[in-house]
Amino acid sequence: MAGTLIVNEGSIWMPPGWIFDNVLADLAAELQQRLPTLAARLLDGRTDRSVGYFDCASLEPAALRELLHAAERVLDRTPTAGAGSFHDPSGFPGYVRNVRDLVALLREDPRAGTNGGSGHGS
Repeated sequence: MAGTLIVNEGSIWMPPGWIFDNVLADLAAELQQRLPTLAARLLDGRTDRSVGYFDCASLEPAALRELLHAAERVLDRTPTAGAGSFHDPSGFPGYVRNVRDLVALLREDPRAGTNGGSGHGS
């Protein structure tokens, strides 16, 4: 089963369920201190807790930017952890690709304030 994350009306991220669940858990861990309510919502959206759905369309710009920065941190640290950190190392390239895709979608959202750019801290 795939998970579905709606960035906005024109952008949807739909990775395999195991990637969706792990990315949402990683994002929640990144956001737990700053935005605990958003972190809890991310955890509740996983396929093991619901239908695997999370909608960012109603997020305020500041919350979407925090989510983007959390996704960038997850993307930055994933290659360092490496394929050996995965139960099945063959899934590593797909995980990285899907996180990269999510970061790109979040950056493209006008609320992110990045004008579709690829720089951090925008």
